[in-house]
Amino acid sequence: MVQNCLMAFDLLTWKDEPRHKTSFVRLIGTHSTKFIMLIFTGFICVNAVLDGLLLGLENALLVCYLAFALWMLNRLMEEKQNHLQESWFAPTILILTLFFVQSYIQC
Repeated sequence: MVQNCLMAFDLLTWKDEPRHKTSFVRLIGTHSTKFIMLIFTGFICVNAVLDGLLLGLENALLVCYLAFALWMLNRLMEEKQNHLQESWFAPTILILTLFFVQSYIQC
């Protein structure tokens, strides 16, 4: 979850600099980063379902992270970078990521 948040922040601050590979997004590209974010979200949801089946239903509440991650990816793909930087998108993903990490730690 934290890695998805960090990649989202990297996507927000991404600029095409041909000779600088200073971040993960600049190293592999924006489309590959979004794909990896989707894969990480899938792993989180599969682990949440397995935890829910094996440890108790309260552990399956982390499946709600899927809705947040898909919303985040949709906004990153559909809206322009300038519009996202000027909106409340960055604080929102930070707060919601901290919420989901805290709910994971509590379970």
